[in-house]
Amino acid sequence: MNNQYQVIVGNVGTVYSGSSRRVAWKEFQAARVAATGPGRDSGEPVTLTCNGEPVAESVTYEYEYTDTYAGEANYCWVNRGTVHATSFLEATRLAKLAVGINGVKCNRDYYGDMVVLKPRHMATVLFVQ
Repeated sequence: MNNQYQVIVGNVGTVYSGSSRRVAWKEFQAARVAATGPGRDSGEPVTLTCNGEPVAESVTYEYEYTDTYAGEANYCWVNRGTVHATSFLEATRLAKLAVGINGVKCNRDYYGDMVVLKPRHMATVLFVQ
C-alpha cells in the first residue's frame, strides 16, 4: 500500500498532498518557517499526516522574559514573543535562544501547560506556555 502524506496549515488548509515522504517533510519545514512570518498563516499550527494519522505537529508557544524582585516576577521590563516548535522541550530551547540565555543553567518549575525557568545567578525569569 502506498502511503499518502498531507501537510495542513491551520486556517489555510492543505498545502501538500502526495505519496513522497521527503517532499512532505520539506513542505512541513517550509510551512513552519512561513508560520513565523507575517501573512495569513502567521501563528497557525502546521500538521504533517500519513494516511490521516498525525506524524508531526508544529504549534505556537508564547514566552515572557522579565526581571525579578525578591524572587518574584517584577515586570520592570519584559520581552514577549512566540516560537513555533514540535514539542514543549523544543519550545523551551527556542525561547531561551530568543532571549539570549541558551547555555545558562536554569531552575525549572512546571505548572501544567507552563514552565518557569529561573536562570541561576541572574535576577530574571522566563515563562514558556
